[in-house]
Amino acid sequence: MAGSWGAFGTVDQSNGVTTDVAHVFLARDLAALPGGQVLQGDEDITVVWLPFDRAVELAVSGEITEAVSVAGILRVALGERRLSLLRLASALPRAAGRASG
Repeated sequence: MAGSWGAFGTVDQSNGVTTDVAHVFLARDLAALPGGQVLQGDEDITVVWLPFDRAVELAVSGEITEAVSVAGILRVALGERRLSLLRLASALPRAAGRASG
């Protein structure tokens, strides 16, 4: 269950071969469902909870191989890194004037 979620872009999975487009969503404040995982039909899905930084490591190392998951994980990681850099830059003191010389 997610406290909040929203659209986070699309990924063309095999452009040039198919027109298959995956829609990526970012969910935050996650919690397990009260009744546990509910599978449908022949689904074989195992949910693994881990810190986001570990998911980034697994995507970069090739241990997470599903293309849309890798794209989504890395897109979030790069976006958060960019925001951190922007926050850092905005917190730096501004020069009152430029040195002439």
